[in-house]
Amino acid sequence: MALTALDRFRRPKYTGENRCTPCTFVNVIIAIAIGAVVAGGMWWFLAAPVVGLLLAGSLLAVSLLAIYLRGYLVPGTPQLTKRYFPDWVLRRFDKLEEITPVDEAPDAEGLFLSAGVVEECPHEDDLCLTEAFASAWTERIEQRTSMDVSRGDLAELLSIDEADLSVEQFEDAFVANYEGRHIGQWESDAAFIADMAAESVLGDWVDGWTTIEPRERSGLLAGLRVFLDDCPSCGGSLDMGEGIVESCCRSIDVVTVECTTCERRLLETANPVSV
Repeated sequence: MALTALDRFRRPKYTGENRCTPCTFVNVIIAIAIGAVVAGGMWWFLAAPVVGLLLAGSLLAVSLLAIYLRGYLVPGTPQLTKRYFPDWVLRRFDKLEEITPVDEAPDAEGLFLSAGVVEECPHEDDLCLTEAFASAWTERIEQRTSMDVSRGDLAELLSIDEADLSVEQFEDAFVANYEGRHIGQWESDAAFIADMAAESVLGDWVDGWTTIEPRERSGLLAGLRVFLDDCPSCGGSLDMGEGIVESCCRSIDVVTVECTTCERRLLETANPVSV
């Protein structure tokens, strides 16, 4: 019965991997402050220091339990934290930043143009995949028979040792860390399949491709996804739009590319991706 009551009191949305560290910190300080006020009040006004300490200790214990189970003590703390805390503080603790693809490679546009991966579009002021690269990339995507993603696949994609690779799952998205350092993220299996197929082709197109740092290579691959016409997972059409992604600590405006048929998210970035 007690376990059931605790389960009903839990708020998974704000605990575990979703816990907002700034929210927890603020609420622990509030709980300690309330306990100190209670202990001091009993001392000065009721001349009952022992009672005050016992009451304050009990109140603090209950408050800390509530913070542990619910993520906060004061109602509305997550929203207040998002609104009033500086963004640089929230970004420091926010896992959302880890699953937002960022193109980190220097001069990605020049790299892909010189390699013949992209070219000026014939009928608009933009870049398009060259027919040859698009054909080779599509062929590799179609050769993928399984939608499952393993640590071995990730190690192969980034040319790293699987033993030192760890993977964190965030609903459909997952993040790769190598030797304790974040090196890549994918919004879904569709995003990973696109990158895996592109990786297997780009070595023949871009000089020194395998010498590029894994994190930079991951950013380049993410940037290429915006050029796809069909979903790598289900073959359906793609839809580009805008949305808001909520995390434990922040709300971020993002540009998205999604598979309309299987609802896989192919790309999610806080800034427009360009190569």
